[in-house]
Amino acid sequence: MNAEKIKEYVSIHGNDLSRFCLFLCRNQVEAEDLYQDTWLKVIKKMDSYDINKPFDKWILTICSNTYKDINRLHFVKKRFEFASPEDKQLFFDSIPDKSRPKEDYFELFNCLSMLTPKFKEVLILKFIEGYSEIEVAEILGIPNGTVKSRLSKAKKLLRGRLEEYEKLHR
Repeated sequence: MNAEKIKEYVSIHGNDLSRFCLFLCRNQVEAEDLYQDTWLKVIKKMDSYDINKPFDKWILTICSNTYKDINRLHFVKKRFEFASPEDKQLFFDSIPDKSRPKEDYFELFNCLSMLTPKFKEVLILKFIEGYSEIEVAEILGIPNGTVKSRLSKAKKLLRGRLEEYEKLHR
């Protein structure tokens, strides 16, 4: 693959991939590492890319699998904390709906970050990135029924955590 083609793909898909990495990692440094690791894998696997399929789904699949690989041994449920004020600002800047106060999203994403990767991924892809359940299934390489099941369970878990938070902070 030539450098010009890579630049073209990065310019077209780079922002979406960067946002997805930030939503998954919740840390700018880790998100940048995931972003770079994903592009390295994309370049290495470019010969296997089926041009009849959407590139954005293919790259998000690679990113998702890379994220799982990185976190497979390191996943620890912990309360979300920003590494720096800059990371907090980047997080708030990445929120697509600007009509609500930014702070309203913090606890939602705090609770979201406490979910296991398999639940967090389906919620992010469906409700933040806007993919259909069928597209989420394609990206993650799992059956559509599994996506529906994970979405249902993830929403239930998220709702429970938000209710707990509200009880504690009344």
